Amino acid sequence: MLPVLIVVGTIFRFCYPFFSHPVDHFFSDPYRHYLNATVCFNKAIFSWLDPPFPQFWLRAILFLFTNTRLGVSVYFGLLSAAMPWCWYLWGQQIFSSKKKQLIYLTAITFLPSWIGIYGYFMDETLLLPALGLTLWLSWKARQLNTAKCLLLAILAWAITLSIKLNVLFELIIIVPWLFFHFLKHNGYKLRSYAILLASTLILTMAYLAYPLWVYQGLGSTWLYPPGMGALTRAYYLSGAAAYTSVFLTHGRPLAQTGLFCSDPMCTESLEPFSDWKTWRHGSYNLIINCDKKFVLAPEMPHLSLENRMLLIGESALHFFFSRSWPDDRFDDIVHIAQVETRWLWFLLTFFIIGLAWQKKRFRDMVVILCLGTAILYILCDSVVMEGRYRKPWEGITVAAFIFLFNAPVRKDSLNLSDK
Repeated sequence: MLPVLIVVGTIFRFCYPFFSHPVDHFFSDPYRHYLNATVCFNKAIFSWLDPPFPQFWLRAILFLFTNTRLGVSVYFGLLSAAMPWCWYLWGQQIFSSKKKQLIYLTAITFLPSWIGIYGYFMDETLLLPALGLTLWLSWKARQLNTAKCLLLAILAWAITLSIKLNVLFELIIIVPWLFFHFLKHNGYKLRSYAILLASTLILTMAYLAYPLWVYQGLGSTWLYPPGMGALTRAYYLSGAAAYTSVFLTHGRPLAQTGLFCSDPMCTESLEPFSDWKTWRHGSYNLIINCDKKFVLAPEMPHLSLENRMLLIGESALHFFFSRSWPDDRFDDIVHIAQVETRWLWFLLTFFIIGLAWQKKRFRDMVVILCLGTAILYILCDSVVMEGRYRKPWEGITVAAFIFLFNAPVRKDSLNLSDK
């Protein structure tokens, strides 16, 4: 039965972008990403502020598949159909039984929020398969503990990081784990340290490519957070419901972004139980001086401890309960399913904590990755949380739940598990 469901689901995923066409959804972020790869490439403020890799990738894809409705549908259909199989490779490393592997593949194949996003020009469409492959290569590197496998996994992390910086949360959990076991297996020798140094340099170069892209566009750059991250961090720390950004050079405006408002500020995350939207209010105007060629970080507003705790609580509510945007239209059955099943993520987290406690499984890496990244997302002060940012974590959460569901009680809880 499961293989039949997987085949049906894969066909449905391929066909979905033909009926929910990305070209029909030109507004806000999807339209911005499309323009960044076409007419605005390296010519406008948002092209300079967004990560360069997705722009180069989409530009190449539109050339190869042709910038037509059919070409775009074929590309997004293939990417959508292939994406669950990228995570299935990781599932094979986690689950010892074939049945659990197929259950996992079936679950993520029909995951509504992992289908609906393929009707839009969004970076997540590329991020999701890339992260699945990266996790697979990371588990293979941990299993084999060779320099070649480790460097391949690090290269995959570098590429995934170049797509969207929020995978830093998964990276800072997995990469130290890989480094620790590589040293433990290969010995604390000069060659081992050289491999770790090379790995660190690869990741550093991937991160620095972003601020360098900003510099070549604006003539000024900052390291933390680079590009669009500076805007979203100021937005978060301001406590405002909306913000604008102005870039100055020699006291005159160079560029401006216009008024921006995050989706949870406009929608009721707890609907139908409450009409609450946010504790934020007002608007904030961020001014960035581009006369300085390089700064560590632009000047940011300051939050009191009380307000910071309030915003952390709001981030938790939005992380677990906010609708994923832009795939939340009520004229699409996949989007409706995504909106109505969003309550699942809090419940799964609750069950994962309970099962891990009961079975002494908090040291299993898939559990650490699930709970650790959720905590980091919620505590992050660089972005106003949206349901869309939850997407990469959803596949990890499903894996953790399936792994723990009928796992035996761990006798030896002293070492981190490979699972």
